[in-house]
Amino acid sequence: MAITDFRSLRRVTGVTVIAASPALRVAAIAAIHAAALLAVCLTEYGPFATTLALLTWAFLNFFWLMLLRRPAMAAALSLVMIVSMIVLSRFKYDIMEMTLSFLDVLVVDADTVAFLLTIFPDLRPALAAAAIVAVPLLILLWRLDPFRLRRRTSSFGAAVSLAGMAGLASMVPEEPWEPFSGVNHISNFARSGVVAVSELMGHGTRQPRSPYAGAKDGGDGDRNDRAPNRGSRQTPRSHDVNPDKRAQMRFESKGRRCKCGTAKGEQPKRAEKLSDLAK
Repeated sequence: MAITDFRSLRRVTGVTVIAASPALRVAAIAAIHAAALLAVCLTEYGPFATTLALLTWAFLNFFWLMLLRRPAMAAALSLVMIVSMIVLSRFKYDIMEMTLSFLDVLVVDADTVAFLLTIFPDLRPALAAAAIVAVPLLILLWRLDPFRLRRRTSSFGAAVSLAGMAGLASMVPEEPWEPFSGVNHISNFARSGVVAVSELMGHGTRQPRSPYAGAKDGGDGDRNDRAPNRGSRQTPRSHDVNPDKRAQMRFESKGRRCKCGTAKGEQPKRAEKLSDLAK
């Protein structure tokens, strides 16, 4: 019993020593960055798209470094985000023939995810398997990462990366056909994100109010802004008019009917005939 415990203790100690070696930890961080670089090279085409994707990768790394200060953990989370972005973009392209954009993130909610899992039930075991594999690896990286980076340095790197992304996205606007090409998943997402954020900062989420909004909604809009209805006539109500005025209005309406139904010179003759009949 003691011999077995001693052997198991030696194995655990050997694994801990190997995992705690600085060279192995640096190699693990380098392997994560190499995997991200390979994903960028396989999905991005052209110097502009590759540069924008690398700036996106750098921004994600510096962002997680600001929060966690651990290079291995930041690189692993950035790799998860990059791979998830590529997988979701290809998934959307296979269905709608259009790559992922930043607006898709803004409209996605719990009901959208539930509807997606209902339509594609095969996604449930795939997501469960990915979580089972990824969570223990992230915990292991968290415990074995000895390096720390200052938040000031991470903030400066994130600001420089974001400025580069915004500058490139502004210099080369996205063409209408690019989302339908099926490539450059990371750069297209980053460029659409820069455009969407700039629009939200400039105009906000609410549209400007129309001057006719109060008239359409029945609100207290300005009456001068309402379009006049020329086809309708506003007539006074009968109970608001005195009897003399009412009789005058009735007489004018009868005279108007007579003028419309008779030609010139016929009205006096018809009046004479009516007077003769009355006699």
